[in-house]
Amino acid sequence: MKLRAKVSWLMETVQQSLFPHLNGCLPLPLTEPEKHLVKFLELVRYNERTEAMVALKTNLEAGAFKSVGQKK
Repeated sequence: MKLRAKVSWLMETVQQSLFPHLNGCLPLPLTEPEKHLVKFLELVRYNERTEAMVALKTNLEAGAFKSVGQKK
């Protein structure tokens, strides 16, 4: 999936699920600046998870993790 498609999917998910949930939990609806902050923070979290997954996959492919009992 290309970056533009991933970002688009993430923003749609935030708008359709996270904003309604937050608005239901807060005494006042989110303002536009608050919505922008939430979107930014979700992008950062997504990027951190993606980087961690790539690092894990790289280590697995390199054989960095061995099963218990296996010799190196």
